[in-house]
Amino acid sequence: MKIFGVNRRDPIIGRLLWRVEAMIERKNAKAKKFDGGTQTEPYRAGHGVSRTWKSRKGWAMSLSCGEMDSTYDYSFFSVIFELTDAGHEHHEDIIGLLFRYIQLLQESGVLKWIFDELVAICEMGFHYKDKVPPINYVMDIAANMQLFPSKDWIVQSTLPTKFVPSTIQKMLNELSPHNVRIFWESKTFEGITDLVEPWYGTKYSVQKITPSTIQVWTEKAPKEKLHLPIPNMFIATDLTIKQVSDKVRYPSLLRKSPFSKLWYKPDTMFFTPKAYVKIEFNCPLSSQSPEAAVLTDIFTRLLIDYLNEYAYYAQVAGLNYNIIDTASGFQVIVCSTKLSVMMLCKIPFCFSLSSRIR
Repeated sequence: MKIFGVNRRDPIIGRLLWRVEAMIERKNAKAKKFDGGTQTEPYRAGHGVSRTWKSRKGWAMSLSCGEMDSTYDYSFFSVIFELTDAGHEHHEDIIGLLFRYIQLLQESGVLKWIFDELVAICEMGFHYKDKVPPINYVMDIAANMQLFPSKDWIVQSTLPTKFVPSTIQKMLNELSPHNVRIFWESKTFEGITDLVEPWYGTKYSVQKITPSTIQVWTEKAPKEKLHLPIPNMFIATDLTIKQVSDKVRYPSLLRKSPFSKLWYKPDTMFFTPKAYVKIEFNCPLSSQSPEAAVLTDIFTRLLIDYLNEYAYYAQVAGLNYNIIDTASGFQVIVCSTKLSVMMLCKIPFCFSLSSRIR
């Protein structure tokens, strides 16, 4: 079934929804995370298909997937993407590519190394988790108390404990083109819908999708070479901490040149294998005029967009980063385990981006 409605907002949203077996039955196997096509949180989608949509085609601005809602009887698995105008024109190609990628997942089977990477990421996130607001912690534990035995209240929603290929494969097989609901929201549907939702007055239409239509979408989709994720080099393997005898209170200047300064301060309070890096780019002309300020903001947005292709696996491994424009230029802020930060810093993104912009 395909439902398309009039969206009053600017984003063009596409959403594919499957009703699947209740997630509570698969919590130990973390099936919902595996089904995302990667070894990451459920809002991530497969790198092979996301690069096609976002980087090469310019069709999508964001892509996510995973469990949306869950009950004791059933759950909903969804794939959501925010599209560009070009993506909206090729929405049938996008759906066809997604069906092909799901078929690739189903035919490839459940790979143990992806599960092992998921375990490593979840364990690292659990053991070195930052402090959360007490109310959030209590709500998580209270929810787990309804689902799991007491020994699992703390870890069950975080750590996968069993590798059960049959459970994961069963859910993969439920993601069929023949039992999907497709929701499409865009302003361009104004005037061509025939139904009105009674509570909010949203205009929409419902269209039945035949098996032959699905086959046409799949066959005419671009013949991209889709692939599963590759092993993630950003997952930390060395979590040793350098011993510091004295408690350091202030950063020290390690290196100074006519163009840069390098400051460093070891963590002598929490002793966790994490690194926090802030790179300040001083560009005096970046805020000289309103035009310069706008161009600086555009540059940082382009840099974030371009980095997505390279930083994807780092984010999967738990790295967080942000790029913001400031009054004196812009900042790159990275926070993660020391290995992820070191690996990411080796990516020559600035030079590549400069050549691309030209």
